[in-house]
Amino acid sequence: MNRVSADKVYKLLVMRRMRVSEVARVLGLSRYQVYRIAKKLGVSGRKASIDDFIEYIRREYKVSDVDSFIRDRLKSRDQEFINSIIEYLGLNGVIDRVPESIEHTLRAALIALLLTDLSATVEWVVERSRRYFRYRLAMQTTDYEYAKDVSKVICKVLNKKCIEPRRYRRIRRNGRVEEGYEVMYNERDLVLWWKKTDGKLEKIKKYIEHCEKCIKTFLYTIKQASGRKSKYIYMGDIKLLEYIKEQLNKLGVRTGEINRTGTTYRLYINQRQFKEMIDSI
Repeated sequence: MNRVSADKVYKLLVMRRMRVSEVARVLGLSRYQVYRIAKKLGVSGRKASIDDFIEYIRREYKVSDVDSFIRDRLKSRDQEFINSIIEYLGLNGVIDRVPESIEHTLRAALIALLLTDLSATVEWVVERSRRYFRYRLAMQTTDYEYAKDVSKVICKVLNKKCIEPRRYRRIRRNGRVEEGYEVMYNERDLVLWWKKTDGKLEKIKKYIEHCEKCIKTFLYTIKQASGRKSKYIYMGDIKLLEYIKEQLNKLGVRTGEINRTGTTYRLYINQRQFKEMIDSI
């Protein structure tokens, strides 16, 4: 066992009370390596009890069908309930440290993806012998190269081996065939951090605006997700599009007015100026 690695693992796990997954990300090790070192040191990441949480829900909310209650709250994106999950399981400190453990330009790219194509979901899974939360980062697209690029960003953020985009084919009830590529990663801490922010600009601006390189990376990723082959950026959230327009203008990229097109909004950007901005990253 490497003494330096062991000292760092001990300091992060015991003194800073970080979890195994977070320690792995900070030290650039696999979870298995951290687990082995922690086991030899006689320490481990703190594990919360799901059974205790179920009892807490039953007692606190006075419900008998806990499974349906949790599913309904998660489906309705109840922010207060998400925060209560994080607080009860004792994960607040861990979750709050997540963004600081990610390299700043990768963090900007990840935030752009989470605001556009990438979903972060918490599901309540009920099996015969156990109940548990499942945390997923997932995206579906018809563009294989884009799916590969997204997977590369996620695996670098999580310090995991990259997952090859999986091809899928589904037949809808109306008979329409849906085909494309799917990227999916299981990751608790990052998903819960994003759920805690609720994707609110006021909570994530400081990460986007960390430095000029972060802003440019954010804008480039947004463009890739929302109109990479177009002179427009398309967005359903007008406030987010206004923020993007503001950042582009600050960097010298000329933009047009924001126009409504059906259920979405679009923003014209000068392609030449945008390319010059990206080339300077």
